[in-house]
Parts: sequence; C-alpha cells; structure tokens
Amino acid sequence: MKKDYLNDLRKILNTFEMSKSERDDIINDYAAMYDDGLEKGMEEQAIIEMLGTPEKAAKALSDEYRHIQKRHIGGRLIALMPFLSLITFFILGFYFDKWHPGWLVFLSIPMTAIIVEAFNKPSKQFLTALSPFVATVVYLGIGFGFKIWHPTWLIFLIIPILGIVNSYRSYDEIDDHKDILSQLTALSVFVAIVVYVLLGTYAELWNPGWLIFLIIPILGILSEKNKMKKILFISSILIAVAFYLFVGYRFGNWWYGALGFLLPIGLGILTNDIKFSFGKGSIWVKLTVILAVTLYFSTGILWNTWGFMWMIFLLIPMIAILSHGPKKHYLVALSPFIATIIFFSLGYFFGLWEISWMAFLMIPIFGILTKN
Repeated sequence: MKKDYLNDLRKILNTFEMSKSERDDIINDYAAMYDDGLEKGMEEQAIIEMLGTPEKAAKALSDEYRHIQKRHIGGRLIALMPFLSLITFFILGFYFDKWHPGWLVFLSIPMTAIIVEAFNKPSKQFLTALSPFVATVVYLGIGFGFKIWHPTWLIFLIIPILGIVNSYRSYDEIDDHKDILSQLTALSVFVAIVVYVLLGTYAELWNPGWLIFLIIPILGILSEKNKMKKILFISSILIAVAFYLFVGYRFGNWWYGALGFLLPIGLGILTNDIKFSFGKGSIWVKLTVILAVTLYFSTGILWNTWGFMWMIFLLIPMIAILSHGPKKHYLVALSPFIATIIFFSLGYFFGLWEISWMAFLMIPIFGILTKN
C-alpha cells in the first residue's frame, strides 16, 4: 500500500511545474512520514488519512509551492527596486531635467513591498493594504499636476475608511441591525470630516458647517432600544440646531444660539445617559475635552478660526494615550496625531502642501526606532 501511495503521489506531482529533485525530496519526505507511522504501530489506512490522499497531499503541496515561488519572485522584485528607482531617477534628471518631482520614484521602494505583501492576502485586506499607495499617488499627482494640495489631502481618509469597512462582516452576512448602525457610525466620522472641510474650504462655512459632526451622535442614538428615548434625543438635537442657526443668522449672536444645545445635554443628564465622574485616571482627559471645546468655539466665534482650530481636538486622544498608554510606545501612538498637526499646519499657514505630507513618514520611522 505504501508503494502504491507514493507512486500515485509521484504521478500527480509529475503534472506540476517543478524540478525532478524537488519531486524526489517530496516523495522522500512522505516516505519517511509513512515509515514513522508504521513504526508507531499505526494502521496503513490511518497513516493515509493522516497524510491525506495523494490528490489532497499533491494539491496542498502545489499551493504551498506556488506561494513560496510568489514570495521568491516578490522578494527579488523588492530587492531590485532601489536600483531601478535610482536608474529611473537619474534618467529623469539628466535627460529630462525632472529632478523634481522625479525623486518621487523612490516611493516605489516601500510601495512595491506593500503591493507584494498585499498579493498574499484576501481581496479585502489587499484593498486596505493598497490604499496608502493609491492615496499617495492620487494626492501627489493632483498636487504636482494641478497645484491643488488642499483639500486633496482628504484622499488619505480612504485608508481608515477601507479599514473600517473590511473589519466588519459584509452586509449579506449581517443579521443584527445594530451591526449596520455601528459600521455607519464609525464611517460617519470620516464622512463628516470630508463634508466639513469641503464646506469650509469652498463655501467658507466653517461655522455652522461643524454641525455636520452631529450626524455621529444621531447615528449612535439610532441604536437605542427605547423608541421614546430615541425620538426625544434626536428631536432635542434637531431643535438645538434650529435654535442655533436661527439666533446666529437672525441676530448674529452664535454664543446665544449655542445655548440651545443645553436641551440635549440636559435631557442626557436627566436620563442618566450623560454622567460626570472624575476618576483618578481620566481627569486629564476630561479637562482636555472641556478645554478643547471651549477654545474651539470661543476662538471660532470671536476670531473665525474654524479652519484650523479643529486640530485642538487631536489633543484629546493624545492626552488619553499619555494617561493610559504604555510608556514604551508613546512615540508610536502619538506620531499619527503629531504628523497630522505638522502636515496641516505647514500646508494651511505656509502653503507647503507639496512637502508637508512627508510629516507622515515619522510614523514608520518611530515604529522602527522603538521596535525591539
């Protein structure tokens, strides 16, 4: 039976594209495993079930072989990219005088590694892994080609959006209505940012454009089981928004209009959905929230700083990380927020969008420096 098993396996392997020495190595390995089973007193049928039929064993070996071949090819391509990039860079520079933006060819080095690695992942993960490459190419292409750096940077939001979409089950698999609302709530943050920035940039509606962020708590409230509470909360928010807009536009006093939001806040306190607790570990986070909200609205209303003061809200997760995160990974955890502040500040105040994006390189740099 052993001889028949190995002969059948060899016949199937003969149909695959591999060298004779590779086939012989596989046959020898299976012969050794077969003999090991016999030495342990196993029945031959049990050994075959353990190893798999020749067809199953050959298919598994073929899949693994193709995977290894892909990794080898990908590894060679990654190793070649620095040289290919350097050659391309010099050709663009010496023959076409395109030293800038010809230097961008060096981005192909990390991007090639991302693409090669992504090909070994499921389609959903492939898109997520490829999104930084697509976003970078689109951003730099539009920036250098049409000089539109702001608000083109919003293209980078495709990265977390795809991450959120792929982290959930597909809608065909979702049975729980709450799962759908959870995904929509997570996505609404980025949709709100895009709408807010576009309204502010092209229509100068930083205020009251910030009201778009209220879609986030509204979607969160929709998951509430108590229908009456759901109706009351959504109604209170809509009434507050209407009051804010009416007083702001009719009397030009946005401060008084903001008092309308005391209605949903008061309702939350009465229903015990909004609680005030000052635990020892979260006091700094809560103080930061109060400071950020106060500064954002006060400076916005008084000096029209809506266009850039939104960055102050990045202090909230930063303080939370400093308060609760592991000290060993502070720099890595803080780097996305620091990079965003540097990127937007250089672009918004000095018009340096074409180079400020490089601030995001500090994220992998810090990751490498802090890696054990």
